[in-house]
Amino acid sequence: MPLSAQTKPSPVENPFSQVKPSVFVRQSTKTRGPQGQGEPLVCGGQAGHGGITRRRPGFLTAAVTTLATRGLIALMLFALLPLPWQQTVFQTLGLGRFHPSLQTVRVPLPVDYSHISSPYGQRWGRPHQGIDLAARAGLPIFAISDGTVTHSGWESGYGYSVVLDHGGDLQTRYAHCSQLLVPVGSRVMKGQPIAKVGSSGHSTGPHLHFEVLVKGLRKNPAWYYPFKESPQRYWLTVRKKIE
Repeated sequence: MPLSAQTKPSPVENPFSQVKPSVFVRQSTKTRGPQGQGEPLVCGGQAGHGGITRRRPGFLTAAVTTLATRGLIALMLFALLPLPWQQTVFQTLGLGRFHPSLQTVRVPLPVDYSHISSPYGQRWGRPHQGIDLAARAGLPIFAISDGTVTHSGWESGYGYSVVLDHGGDLQTRYAHCSQLLVPVGSRVMKGQPIAKVGSSGHSTGPHLHFEVLVKGLRKNPAWYYPFKESPQRYWLTVRKKIE
């Protein structure tokens, strides 16, 4: 058969010829708003039809910057408050020892003590839930704040003691007294004498055992009231006196 009469071979069919290019090519379109403002970039189709929308970057940074700015403004306004107001806020939050002006004692001490003989914390394998203030027997003990006397008498272990209710679920206890000066139910003022130093109850010498109770739970008094020295370093004072 002549070559011209031979049937021409059919072209090889491309198996990918029927596949749309959009399967392999990820198209990106950028739409414009009615006023020409850029809208979020939509990849692989329109948003709401399986497309991926990229949010504008920097929104987290803007939020953090706003919060930091507001915090700085609040701090500046707090610094403009009168000093007694600032001290009240720090003492109410139990942060009195962190306020610079409260490093020197500005509230009446419960007693004119010589040194802290035992701080709040573990002692002899048991929790010591107050601060012991060593002082001469017979010295007056003062109310550290205004309050109402809820106890004035003998307590097991504490000896003669006084408990004051200052309101707001806050109470203070003054223990190991030699003499009590206020009856139950009386109203006392800040700095008023309420008892005298002694060594009654479980005590090894004249001192005042001072406690702070919040909702009936004993707390570290140093969190609420400043003292003449750091209760955490009381041994330094004791050693100096011994030497």
